[in-house]
Amino acid sequence: MPSHTGARPFVCAICGKGFRLSSTLCRHKIIHTSHKPHQCTTCGKAFNRSSTLKTHQRTHSTVKEFVCHICEKGFHQKGNLRNHLLIHTGEKPYKCTVCKKAFNKLSNLKFHSHVHTDNRPYRCRYCKVAFSRRCDLKLHLNTCNLQH
Repeated sequence: MPSHTGARPFVCAICGKGFRLSSTLCRHKIIHTSHKPHQCTTCGKAFNRSSTLKTHQRTHSTVKEFVCHICEKGFHQKGNLRNHLLIHTGEKPYKCTVCKKAFNKLSNLKFHSHVHTDNRPYRCRYCKVAFSRRCDLKLHLNTCNLQH
């Protein structure tokens, strides 16, 4: 039933993200642990899901299966090509429901939405200051880590 209504009744107690199925929530919870049993044999990078490892392994291939028909740029993933095509069309399909600002990537809309909610899920382990974006926390950690 949740798949028809859009409801996400299964909520992660750690990050608050909602899911339609309890099984999806169970799979999600592993991202909050450091357990990464799936390791790339090429570069050694480890992942918590085998599907993520398979996606990553494509980056080591010289073959880029998905090619833009406009500029011939190649991509390892179909979704990356789909996002790239928006550059050529100028389309920005992801719109903020609060301020109507439009984005060409869903991830950019998600980052933007924190502006309206003041949601700051990325917290510094040293000084406890919080950030809405992981990349901002990483920048902060470069300076904060030196002070502690």
